[in-house]
Amino acid sequence: MLYLRRDVVAMRIAITNTHVGVLEWIVSKTEVGKVQNQYPERPSELNGREFIRKATYNWHCNADAAYSVLQQIRPFLKIKGEQADLAMETQDRLRVPGLKADRSWQNEYRLRMKELNRRGTAPLDQEG
Repeated sequence: MLYLRRDVVAMRIAITNTHVGVLEWIVSKTEVGKVQNQYPERPSELNGREFIRKATYNWHCNADAAYSVLQQIRPFLKIKGEQADLAMETQDRLRVPGLKADRSWQNEYRLRMKELNRRGTAPLDQEG
């Protein structure tokens, strides 16, 4: 994702899962980021269900750490490749002082990322 941080665009990778072990494995392999409890478990005694919601955990990393992870996994991305490319291009541009001061392209990139991440049905490409 690209988000505003102190009026400048910043990059973040985040993965959410109900299995904390998967996220801890990601930390052990990438050696970056941290795991946090996003939502605690909510038990229920209604409708015979054990839980209303399982506990949810979140792994995230920012900026150069996220860039490093994206470089490593980019060849394997089939669905989020375009977002990874845009995020890495953003981080490259933020390293140039003159470009970091220019907010116009940052806003454009943030809106492009928002559109790429929009939920809903995406059109299929020619290959299906």
